[in-house]
Amino acid sequence: MRAWVGGVFVALMLLSAGQSVFADPLEPVRLQLLWRHQFQFAGYYMALEKGYYREAGLDVTLVEFDQDHFPVEEVLSGRAQFGVGRSSLLLERMRGKDLVALMAAFQRSPLMLLTTAASGIRDPAGLRDKRIMVSRDGSQVAEIMAMLLKYGITENDITIQPQSFDIRDLAEGRTDAVAAYISNEPYQLQQLGVGYNLIHPEDYGFPMYSDILFTSGRMVDEHFVQVNRFLDASRKGWRYAFDHIDETIDLILQRYNSQQRSREALLFEAQALRKLAFDDQGRFGFLNNERFDAMASVYRITNTIEPDFGLQGFLFCCAAKTPFNLSPLQRNYLRTLAPVRICVNREWMPLEQVTNGQYVGILADYIGNIFERLGLEYQVLGAGSWQEARGLLNDGRCDLIGGIMQVLPAHDPLHFSRPFFTTPIMAAVKQGASVAHPLLLRRAVGVLRRHDLDVLLLRRYPGLTVVGVESVAEGLRRVQEGELGAFIDTQATIVRALREMQITGLVLDPGLNDSWDFSFAAAPGNSKLIALLDRSIAGLGHAEREQIAARWLTVQQEVGIDKGVVRNLLIAVAFLFALLGYRYYLVSSHNRRLERIAREDRLTGIGNRHWISGRIDDAVDLALRSSLPLSLIYFDIDDFKRVNDRYGHAQGDQVLIEVAEVVRENIRRTDSFGRWGGEEFLILLQDTDADGAWQLAEKLREAVAARIEAGGEPVTCSFGVAQLRPGENQDQLVNRADKALYQAKNRGKNRSEIEINQLADKFG
Repeated sequence: MRAWVGGVFVALMLLSAGQSVFADPLEPVRLQLLWRHQFQFAGYYMALEKGYYREAGLDVTLVEFDQDHFPVEEVLSGRAQFGVGRSSLLLERMRGKDLVALMAAFQRSPLMLLTTAASGIRDPAGLRDKRIMVSRDGSQVAEIMAMLLKYGITENDITIQPQSFDIRDLAEGRTDAVAAYISNEPYQLQQLGVGYNLIHPEDYGFPMYSDILFTSGRMVDEHFVQVNRFLDASRKGWRYAFDHIDETIDLILQRYNSQQRSREALLFEAQALRKLAFDDQGRFGFLNNERFDAMASVYRITNTIEPDFGLQGFLFCCAAKTPFNLSPLQRNYLRTLAPVRICVNREWMPLEQVTNGQYVGILADYIGNIFERLGLEYQVLGAGSWQEARGLLNDGRCDLIGGIMQVLPAHDPLHFSRPFFTTPIMAAVKQGASVAHPLLLRRAVGVLRRHDLDVLLLRRYPGLTVVGVESVAEGLRRVQEGELGAFIDTQATIVRALREMQITGLVLDPGLNDSWDFSFAAAPGNSKLIALLDRSIAGLGHAEREQIAARWLTVQQEVGIDKGVVRNLLIAVAFLFALLGYRYYLVSSHNRRLERIAREDRLTGIGNRHWISGRIDDAVDLALRSSLPLSLIYFDIDDFKRVNDRYGHAQGDQVLIEVAEVVRENIRRTDSFGRWGGEEFLILLQDTDADGAWQLAEKLREAVAARIEAGGEPVTCSFGVAQLRPGENQDQLVNRADKALYQAKNRGKNRSEIEINQLADKFG
C-alpha cells in the first residue's frame, strides 16, 4: 500500500513538473546552413546536444544545404529564422536586402587557392595564363579575384573552369589551381600523397569574415530577445566544440556525417578552423565596422558594387541592444540609424575637449554612457562656439549639438533633450566683492564669447553690461587686473583655471545661486532621436554620475560656502600640489611616454593608424572651412610578402624602417605621415592639390627605388593620390586614394596614379 501511495506521489510530482516545463513551450526556430554537415557547423550541433538552445527556450532545427535551400532566401522568406552565410552576405546587404549579421564563426576566411607543389605556383603572380577552378559568381570568391587584380591579373588573363569539387582534377593536372577551403582539400591532397601550396587572400591584404550567422532585420525588430538568446546559446556551443574537439567529432560521426567523412578528416578540419575562429584578443564571433568596410572595398575593387553604399543596421552589435522595452518601429529606427554626428565644444575643460580626434571631459563621459545604453555609434566634430555648432547643424554636417544650454533665440528653434548634467554657475571676483546681485557691480561682467551665457544673464538682468572673452584664463586675468567686475562660468571650469594658473586675490562667489543644465539639441526633424536620448538619460543612475564626478571634479566647492573657506581650500590645494610636485613630474613623464606609444608605430617610429586618422579628421574639417586644398597619398610596398617569404621577417621589418626614413626625409614639416597597417602608409598634405601630391609621390617613388633593396633586388612602391572634394569625409577621401593605389597596382606597380571616378577605368 505504501509503495502504491509512494508511486502515485512520484507520478503526481512528475506530472506537476511536466506541467511547469510545458507551461512555456519551446519556440520553434530553423537555422539554414550554407553547406552539408561537417565540423564547419560544429558549434550549432553542440548547442543542440548540450541543451543550450533548450535552456534559451528554443526548439532549433538545423537544415542542411541543398539546391532548394539557400540561406539568404530562406531567411528573408521567413522559412528560416537564422542562416549561415559567406562574406558575400555583405554584398546582399549593400544591394538592399534587410539582413543583420550576428557573429562570424571565423575571423579569417578559410577560402583560398590551392596549387600543387609540382606546379611551382606559389603566389598570385604565377597564376597568369593558368587554369583556375572557381565559382563564376564573382561575389562568392571576391577576395580571390581582388587578390589577382592586385597583381594585375584580370579574368582575361586566366581560364576559369567550372568547379568540379573533385580534388583529383588538381592532383592529376586537369587544372592549375582550385578555390578550396583550407580546412578540407589540403587534407585530401595529403591522402593522395600530393604536395601543395596555399595562396590565401588574407596574406595579400584581403581579410574577410566567414560563416557569418545572420537573421533578418524584421526578426531583430520584432523578436529581439529571441535573437539575443539564440546568439548567446550558439556562442556557448562553439566554445564547447573547440574545447572538446574529440567529443564533438564523435557526435558528428553519429548524427551529422552525411558526407561520410573519416575521423581523421574531421580532426584536420577542426584543427584548421580553430586557428581561424578567434581574433588577436582571443574573442570568438567578434564583428566590427572597420573589417566590414575593408571587406566592402574588396567588392569595389572587383566592380561588384558602386562606391557608395550603406551598412547602417547590418551589425547586430550596434543594433539597438538597449535595456529598454522598445517598439519594433523604434528598434528599426535605431538599427538603421547611421553613426550620429555630434558637434561639441573643441576646448572647454574639464567639461569637454577634442584633441587629435579624442573627445574627453565630463560631457564626453556622459555622452559616451548615454549612447552606449542605446547601442548607438557616434562621431564628434569639434566646433569653436555654439554659434558655429548651430551653423554645422543647419548645414547638415552634424545631427546633434552635445552639451548645450537651453537658450533659444526666436529665430533658432532647436529641439532639446532633457538635461543630462547640471553644474553650478559661479563668479570669480576680487576678495571683498560680491555678485549677490550683478547689477550692483560697478564694472562689466565677463563670459566666454562662444557660449550663450550672456543671453541668459541679460534676460535676467537687462541692465547688466556683459563682455565676451576668448578664454577662461583671459576672463580671470581681466578680473584680477580690475577691467571686469566678475567672470562668470561653470564651477568646474573656474576651479580648474584657478588651480592651473595659480591666480591669487580672486575668490569664488556663489551669490548667483544658479546652475547650468546641459542637454542635446537637434533640428525638429530629429525628434525621434531626442525622444530615445531622453529614455537613456532617464536611466542614468547615481553611481554612474558619481563615477564621472570622481574622475573629473577633483576639487569640489559647495554653493553657499564661506569665501574664506574657499580661499583656504585653494591655498591648501596649491600646497598639496607643491608637495606632490616631484611625483607629478614622474607621472607626467610616464604619461608622455604612454602618449608617445599610443600615437607612434613601434617599428618605424612614425604615426600609427589611430594618430594619422585623427590628423586626417582635423585636416578635413579645416580644409572644408577654409577652402584650402587637401590631398592624401596612399602607398604600399610592392610584393612585400615575397620579401618576407624569401628573406625573412627581419629583412621585411628593415625594409619598412628604411621606406619610412626615405619618406620622412622628403616631406615637409607640415605634412603628416603614418603607417596605416602592414606595408601600407598614408601621407596627408595640407594646402596641396592633387597635382602637387602626385609630384611628391613620384619623387618618393624614385627615391625608394634608388635607395632600398632586399636580397640585392630593388624595393619599389606604388602610390595612389586623391584630393578632398567638397562635403567629403575622411573615409571617402581614404577610399578614393585606395582606389588610385589599386589602379597603380593593376597598371604594373612602381607607379603613381591620381584617383579617377569610373571604376571601369581601373583596369583599362
